[in-house]
Amino acid sequence: MPEKNEYLCVYDYGMGGIWLVMSARSPDEIEKRFPGITAYADKPEWMKQEEKTEYFSRCKEKGFWWDIDDEPTGWLKTYVGTQNTYEAPASQQTKSSLP
Repeated sequence: MPEKNEYLCVYDYGMGGIWLVMSARSPDEIEKRFPGITAYADKPEWMKQEEKTEYFSRCKEKGFWWDIDDEPTGWLKTYVGTQNTYEAPASQQTKSSLP
């Protein structure tokens, strides 16, 4: 399994965005798990490297930093609760058995 990296992500709600950082194996993994969130392999074209560093720092400071394999918490949990497209990772899925 590929190693995880940290990716800058944004949920664009139309008049602004919620920035977060997610540890995952690829930006595609994030976007498939959390439709509506854009994950950047590096950073948006308009963003300077210094700004990226600042965004990472602010996200960590404010608790907007998640690992894709962990149960969503805080804002991400709320976001997931408003979406009908979230699919929990295999490690969090439970199998039901019939009696």
